[in-house]
Amino acid sequence: MKEPTMLSDLIGRIETEVPPSERRYLQIDLLKRAVEPDDQPLLDYVEFVAPRLLEEFSLVTAKGGVGKGHPGWNPKWSENHDQSMLSHILNGVFPTLRVVRQSKQPLSDLEERLYLIGYTLHDLDKVARVRNLSVADIERKEQFLIFLKDWLERLNVRAFFPEIGDHLEDLAWLILNTQSVWGANRNLSSFALTLNTRRLGVLQEMCTFSDKIAYLVKTPGDAAKREDIRDILLKLSGGKFEFGYHQIAENKGMLTNVINNTLLALLRDEVGWLPLLFFPTGVVYLCPHGIKRE
Repeated sequence: MKEPTMLSDLIGRIETEVPPSERRYLQIDLLKRAVEPDDQPLLDYVEFVAPRLLEEFSLVTAKGGVGKGHPGWNPKWSENHDQSMLSHILNGVFPTLRVVRQSKQPLSDLEERLYLIGYTLHDLDKVARVRNLSVADIERKEQFLIFLKDWLERLNVRAFFPEIGDHLEDLAWLILNTQSVWGANRNLSSFALTLNTRRLGVLQEMCTFSDKIAYLVKTPGDAAKREDIRDILLKLSGGKFEFGYHQIAENKGMLTNVINNTLLALLRDEVGWLPLLFFPTGVVYLCPHGIKRE
């Protein structure tokens, strides 16, 4: 992927500032510009799945409520409105794939497509608005697969990943094990898996990393302070990277922008740190593991 940015923020600005007739074209064009030209799975994801994400996930929140304007909106859920599910997905996918690419830890075409859909639907219970999805028994598994197939259709996944029908149970395993919550099931015998279990474990780590980065990292310092996220970064990068960051104490408008840009240029061009996440008051970087960063 190209130089990272807070894509979800730019998508949101287009949503509020651009006439509806031009909105979707500009949003998809923005996403395409953020993808490396040789990353065919991500290009296809933006082409086939992203338009449906913009329709389905913009008004669903990451905590499971829905925003005002959604048919299922209820005032009692309004206090749960944090980030949209759309933002949660975009803010997880792009940084995670950047880590994998920069670490020279290659994914097969199938693996990347499976990761993209696994993470996109990792909150299937929230987007389907059904509690306690699991595969604990035959009846529950059948119910889970009904909801899964419905959302694969709604998000146009078969156009993006025609072979998805052959990997439904790999996908189900990823969805259920992205988070350590009720319904998680690491018992491989409960699933008719097609992927090598070690490689499936890598995809699960990617989904978990995406979820934590998108939801828990709210300031530049958060990533470096959380041991769980640091540990997953080390695993995904093959021990190559750890987090570095710069963070400005106060946002003073234009002055903050000037300082941010100066520090970014210095740390990227002179020190060799790789920008990963951007915030109004700083940047999170990928740094070679084990260097002295003071």
